[in-house]
Amino acid sequence: MRSRFRLWLKKRGARRSGSPRLALAAELLYHVVFLAVGAVALWLHVQNVLAPEWKVRSDLSGYLPGRCEIIGKKSNPQAGPAGWEYQPECRVQLEQAGRFLPPVWAMAGEPSPHRNDSDRTLQKFEVGSQAPCWYDPADTSRVTLTQRRRWWPWLVTLIPFSLIVLGVVGVTRSFLRAGISPERRQSVAQRAGRLEAVLAPASGAVVGAGLPDTSQITDSPGVRLKYRLPSLGDSGWRIATLATICVAWNLLVVFFLSGLGLEFWRGRPQWALLLAIVPLAIGGVYMVVLLYHEARSSTGIGLTSVEVSDHPFYPGGSYRGQMIQTGQFKFRGLTVSLVCDEVATFCEGTDTRTSVQEVYRQVVLQEPRGEVITHKPLERAFSFQTPADAMHSFKAPHNEVRWFLEVRVTPLRWPSFRRSFLVCVFPPAVASGIVQAAPPPSPQTVA
Repeated sequence: MRSRFRLWLKKRGARRSGSPRLALAAELLYHVVFLAVGAVALWLHVQNVLAPEWKVRSDLSGYLPGRCEIIGKKSNPQAGPAGWEYQPECRVQLEQAGRFLPPVWAMAGEPSPHRNDSDRTLQKFEVGSQAPCWYDPADTSRVTLTQRRRWWPWLVTLIPFSLIVLGVVGVTRSFLRAGISPERRQSVAQRAGRLEAVLAPASGAVVGAGLPDTSQITDSPGVRLKYRLPSLGDSGWRIATLATICVAWNLLVVFFLSGLGLEFWRGRPQWALLLAIVPLAIGGVYMVVLLYHEARSSTGIGLTSVEVSDHPFYPGGSYRGQMIQTGQFKFRGLTVSLVCDEVATFCEGTDTRTSVQEVYRQVVLQEPRGEVITHKPLERAFSFQTPADAMHSFKAPHNEVRWFLEVRVTPLRWPSFRRSFLVCVFPPAVASGIVQAAPPPSPQTVA
């Protein structure tokens, strides 16, 4: 949820106009509304719906089974949580010790806002027949023909509860941000940087100012060579996220369609609701088709892995690599390239933009045509040399020099794809141990 209010606190480049206190007050009011609406809705729902429902459930749990004779039935109108409801009831005589007790009215099913549903429930019971029942041993005038109760009131509780959670989290974040001054935030960030600088040499993650962390690159050993490189974009997470959204979306569509189908079956067509559900159904079908193509493409193409003989790289160094491609497909082109990108993140008005510019590309492996077999992955060895005048890897909050090995494949049946594997190029001085970790910034007075 966005917590910045553009109306109250406008950002202009590196400065902000407007009153920070007014912006904080508007933000607090925004989250307090969520909290108040959720709390009031939850209290009303518990008092008017859940408490009576729980009392009925508790009473029914102590009832004993028995037999009764049905002598009448009716649909009794009564006030419900969402308006008037029709409660199906039967007039029964409870049988005990071979004799029938005086007749009483017994609940025969769940209440419904439509009388036709109540009448349809009563059709299961014929006057003059006997049926199983449950009765209160302390008061035999309390008899029921069913112990089933509706479940949807408990599911509705999630709506006000989610509003309360959003409000509490938002109010807490607002108070935490209000209690910390900008100087305090800067001091915390500086202490975190000093702690990282102290811990980094022990783990070998950072060896110089601005050099990226290499621990996640060298933590996975290879099968053929020393290291197996991590992928910049994992398609598995994309498919998992898409599958989760697709399942949740289509479950919602099925829920609405089932209720709509029941309305049509009962002779009460809801054309306005049908028009509202059609776009949702079309979106659900589109997501199913997209998920099918993504899963089929990932299954047919398989996984791609790249291994290298050493890491990190240094300018002018020679290295060996191994590309392994699994799956079942034919391709008309496969290339492996060493690529360097410059990434810049900058502010343009109130928007944050990221610009990526490719500054170097060297093709280290090229295969014009081939086939990948399921039980025999395609393995290709290659060697390459980093340029002697290469700019080393660099990472800062707004700038980055990123090196990676890119595998680009053009299958015959599938769309072409590319997968990138991050590497780091360190300056020559690091190899000789000249570059040290950046000294910690001087402490500043915290306001």
